[in-house]
Amino acid sequence: MTRERGMLEGMLRRVVGDAEAAEGLLGDLQEEHSRRGVRGLRYRAAVLGLIARYLFFRMIPGGGPGGGEPSSRGRELRFALRSLARAPAFTLGVLSTLALGLGATTAVFTVLDAVVLRPLPYPRADELVRLESAVPGLEPDARWHLARRQYVYFRDEATTLSSLGLYVSSVTTVGSVEEPERQAERVRLAMVNPDLPRVLGIEPLLGRAFTGEESLQRDPRVVMLSHGYWQRGFGGDPTVVGRSVLIEGRPSEVVGILPEGAHLPEEASSPGNPMDLWLPLYLDPEARAVNQHTFRAVGRMAPGVDVAAVNAELAGLSARLPDVLPTAYSQEFMERYGFHAVATPLHEDVVGHISGTLWIVFGSVGLLLLVGCFNAANLVMARTQRRQRELAIRAALGAGRGALARQLLLESLVLALAAGGAGLALAAWGVSTLVTLAPEGVPRLDQVAPGASAVLFMTLLSLGIGAVIGVVPLLGGSRRTQVLGESGRGLTPSRRHHALRRGLVVGQLAVSLVLLTGATLLFRSFRNLAQVETGLDADDVLTFRVVLPFEHYGDYPLAGEFYRRASDALGALPGVERVGLVSALPLDGFDGCAVVYVEEAQPASREDATCVPVLLVGPGYFESVGIPVRGRDVAWSDVTDRTMVPVVSEAFARRFWRGEDPLGRGASGFGAPMAPVVGVVGDVRGAGLSRPVWDAIYLSMLPGENGNWAVPRFMHFTVRTDGTEPLALVPGVRRTLQELDPRVPLSDIRTLRSVVAASTARDSFIALLLGVASALSLLLSALGVYAVITYMVQGRRGEIGVRLALGADTTEVRRLVLGQSLGLAGLGVAIGLVLSLPLAPVLASLLFGVSPTDPLTLGLASLALVALAGAASLAPAVRATRVDPVEALRSE
Repeated sequence: MTRERGMLEGMLRRVVGDAEAAEGLLGDLQEEHSRRGVRGLRYRAAVLGLIARYLFFRMIPGGGPGGGEPSSRGRELRFALRSLARAPAFTLGVLSTLALGLGATTAVFTVLDAVVLRPLPYPRADELVRLESAVPGLEPDARWHLARRQYVYFRDEATTLSSLGLYVSSVTTVGSVEEPERQAERVRLAMVNPDLPRVLGIEPLLGRAFTGEESLQRDPRVVMLSHGYWQRGFGGDPTVVGRSVLIEGRPSEVVGILPEGAHLPEEASSPGNPMDLWLPLYLDPEARAVNQHTFRAVGRMAPGVDVAAVNAELAGLSARLPDVLPTAYSQEFMERYGFHAVATPLHEDVVGHISGTLWIVFGSVGLLLLVGCFNAANLVMARTQRRQRELAIRAALGAGRGALARQLLLESLVLALAAGGAGLALAAWGVSTLVTLAPEGVPRLDQVAPGASAVLFMTLLSLGIGAVIGVVPLLGGSRRTQVLGESGRGLTPSRRHHALRRGLVVGQLAVSLVLLTGATLLFRSFRNLAQVETGLDADDVLTFRVVLPFEHYGDYPLAGEFYRRASDALGALPGVERVGLVSALPLDGFDGCAVVYVEEAQPASREDATCVPVLLVGPGYFESVGIPVRGRDVAWSDVTDRTMVPVVSEAFARRFWRGEDPLGRGASGFGAPMAPVVGVVGDVRGAGLSRPVWDAIYLSMLPGENGNWAVPRFMHFTVRTDGTEPLALVPGVRRTLQELDPRVPLSDIRTLRSVVAASTARDSFIALLLGVASALSLLLSALGVYAVITYMVQGRRGEIGVRLALGADTTEVRRLVLGQSLGLAGLGVAIGLVLSLPLAPVLASLLFGVSPTDPLTLGLASLALVALAGAASLAPAVRATRVDPVEALRSE
């Protein structure tokens, strides 16, 4: 709180600029703080009030320093407050309209600022780049990470990079040396090379970093703890440095503690699942080069170098890969896939996937705020028109036109700033709601909170809106109305006044159509996604992940025996129908591929290999998730005998055998020998509902020893129930695995249905927010139409009375009023359609199965808006038919 208070007070000094004035305002703030003990949100609101108190007088002609005595300014402010208090309906209407828009806009700005606009928490973060391997021949936007020897080559040869770090993330089990019987804990870890902390500018809080010698050892048995894990697991005890912890059942010495806030870039996307441990990454610069791109790289650009220069150098270095590392990269491979390294600014890499989404949401609430401003300006204009006689009397008593204009402007500023104060409270609630609704993978959500930037944003936005809605009424009067000094017919609203008010309503309707069109498109897209066949039966399926400690399950027989015993024990639980295992769940973010070979007329060469999704499965997986099998499934005998049993998807069969029966044909992956395909399974949209089905190959969980395989220690269980609520099985599952081996942690417990729902979370998030924004804008637009049509009926009472006196029936009068309303709606729709067209490309990347210029959507949105305008004018139209001709003519 002390740090934030310092930031707020510094912001106050910068905004005010005048040191003496700033000190006076800070004195008032400190007195209020000591007298009432304001904290948190109230403290921010107090700063907002102080800034507003200084700035809105600066914005009023004659109201700033040198422009009037303080007592005069105080009298004007008190008069403005009394005037607003005498019109509670008007004041509450404007306050609620603006507070809603300001609160929503500030809430989204707070998230946008924390996630997208704020620099990454590294020294000179703009110098950091992510290095990846682009594979456009696989897919236009396909990206792999780096391979070990590829990294060594770039590190030694690239001159545009001053340093280059490498790491890979994984999961492990951690136990206690002092309490070996304690339940093992699953944690995330990062294996990093010694260059990475230097690249990111991270220095240990206690102890030391890894040495270059430790990265050359296969098993150095040293570890660094994250600050969070140090606090959580050891209570911040500094003596933990030098002690040991059990990692995979083996003791490792704690050599350092990372400082608070020291995170790897990936941790920004999963703040609730941090990297608790850092281990040295083994790098043998003389090892045989292989085409295995699993390591993430972050580089720091040399002084004076930009990203374009780095990419130009990487293109040249990539072209030499077949000569430098021929065992991993052939010329045919490079040409076939267009393989090359590419650098991306690290900030763009971390936030790029969500940046567009948040900007669209921010633009949507900005449009909602614009609709609210139109509505508020309309209300202010209507009130100013009703006050013309009051203002004329004040003018006759000597008030100049400037003084009257300043008074109107001051009232608008007071209203806007009061709305800003209320909006700040709404923003705090809105931020927590947005964080709750946000889909998984949004980076830096743990840093989202209303702070100094939100207060400043709200203050400046409120002042700007107050100035605009205060000036607009002065543009709408006739010359006599602007003079504000005459009565009688001089008080009659001018044509410009009528045109301006109608223009504001047309603007509301046009902006509302843009929001409604976007919301309708996203809703239809989300519905299309929801109707896509996943290839799974996701109901009544529980999933969870296990991690086998390497020390105890370092070979195939031990791991296979544990999985078999666990499957049998889980299958015996009440309510369980089938149990299966798989290395990666579909629709859960797995988007990798591995090289495979298929049986051809000639033996397959390395250049003929193709990269497709390869998954390891255990017996029962396909049946447990509802994927049909033709042929046979993997059996436990295959696992026991270490027989590689390929099962391919229908899409795989169509791609490689072009309609021929794949059963019995040879297939291979990861360098294992060819084996006959034993089964063909239904297609699954594993990489996303909007992506093509997987042309995947599934291999038995423990394949032959001739392949480049490691023991499958990370597997997902899939447990199908007999209709029992899947999460109700969790206590029994925990108890069963605890009895089998307490050293094996259980994690990622969820239903398969929630996995499918999470794959559309971003689409539902945007559709929901845009739908709420469009609904609110429609409500405000309806109120605007109602107010203008009511005002029009009042202004034409005499004309309507004459029509009725001359024999016009009520239908004709209603048609007259509705015609006015539908005319405004038609003009608003026309302008809204024109505005929607340039925004179509913005939504194109978010849509599935519907065009951003879909005629049906545009037509439905337009009809809905016209119907809304017609409904809003029904009550004024009915009132118009009840006008008494005699009273109307007498009042004229």
